Amino acid sequence: MEKSEIIAARLGGLGSSDAKMVASVGRNKALTKTATDRISVMMGMKEKKQFSTEATAKGDYIEAEVFKHLKRIYPELVSNPRYTSEPLTAKYGFSVFTHIDFELSTDDRLIWMECKATTESLDKTKQTYKDQLNWHWMLLKEKAANLGVTPELWLVHYDTNTTGYFNPSAVTIQPLSLRSGSEILLEGLSFISDALLDFKKDDSADVTVESLPVEYNNMVTVVAGYMREIKEREAAVEVFKERLRDMMVEKGIKSIKNDSFSVVLIPETVSTTFDSKKLQAENPSVYEKYTKQTKKKAYIKFNVK
Repeated sequence: MEKSEIIAARLGGLGSSDAKMVASVGRNKALTKTATDRISVMMGMKEKKQFSTEATAKGDYIEAEVFKHLKRIYPELVSNPRYTSEPLTAKYGFSVFTHIDFELSTDDRLIWMECKATTESLDKTKQTYKDQLNWHWMLLKEKAANLGVTPELWLVHYDTNTTGYFNPSAVTIQPLSLRSGSEILLEGLSFISDALLDFKKDDSADVTVESLPVEYNNMVTVVAGYMREIKEREAAVEVFKERLRDMMVEKGIKSIKNDSFSVVLIPETVSTTFDSKKLQAENPSVYEKYTKQTKKKAYIKFNVK
């Protein structure tokens, strides 16, 4: 199935790319901003913002190259087949499906392969994508049972730390042994199904971090951490400045200096300010006469909690 078809299929159902959101709903028993936004898209109430970047294009390229590489080993390999769970779809009232990256069917086995191209180690990748892998495993077991064969889920890991074009030696395949994880997904699906009875769409122009291209997703999180650290350090600086000011006033110290910084005590002063709001309220015509509009460039404001 083509990538454009996979994206279109998100309308009307939830797939493996929604697994992290569904698991979060299952754990917290509440619809997050991410969940509300995604359900709005699922129900056709809101258009999904699509991003195409150099990083996403590279990811698609690597996946295609990995598929060609593995197809030489497994000629019957199929790329991006869709599987929809009829029991879960009937139970929850919306399509529950997955697009596994690669599928290999034999007389006695059904093998699904999830391909991840990342700088993370294989073990870290398993942890990062555990909800998605559990989603695949949940539906894989169902399909394999219908076929009367043994299910196997493999993680195909491509190390993007490698340089140059596609390098087959950067591919590692590890069969996974998953014992649990579907329970929290089923709880999330059940909660979402119940919430649809009186669901109201999200009309905001906001998007969640999770919907951003991966390189923005990661950097926004990193920068938010920087901003939180700056905020904490600035608060500590203000506390110390208060203490230092009191000490300098008490000791009669006007300044503290060395080769890299100086601290200067500014004496107490009286400032004069202009109350523009009072003028606007009492003399609106005068206020209007002496105000002007200036176009300002859009800018980013980070708020950290």
